[in-house]
Amino acid sequence: MEFDPANVLLGAVVILLVTILIGAVFAVVFATWGRRTRAGEDWLIRDLDELHSRLEAMAQEIARLDAQISHLESVHAEVLHLLEENERLQQERQELLDTFARIAELLGRQPC
Repeated sequence: MEFDPANVLLGAVVILLVTILIGAVFAVVFATWGRRTRAGEDWLIRDLDELHSRLEAMAQEIARLDAQISHLESVHAEVLHLLEENERLQQERQELLDTFARIAELLGRQPC
């Protein structure tokens, strides 16, 4: 298994978002604990709506980051392919240079 920084970054982002979500839920629950008035319920509803919109924004950000990671992975795969192709072409070039050197050596040995 190969270490991939992109996967580690995605995992860290997901863990961070889950932690924020849990903290926000506990903050809302403890802040409203014992309040049963209509004003308190309205405040709770507003906070929950705000929390919901923040979570939606976070979900969109995660989707955007996931798309970027997928793009980076495809670029990485293309770079690996190009490196392999480059190595093959360098070997082919060296073989041609060796062949030309041998031809030049043979031509240099021929009597005029």
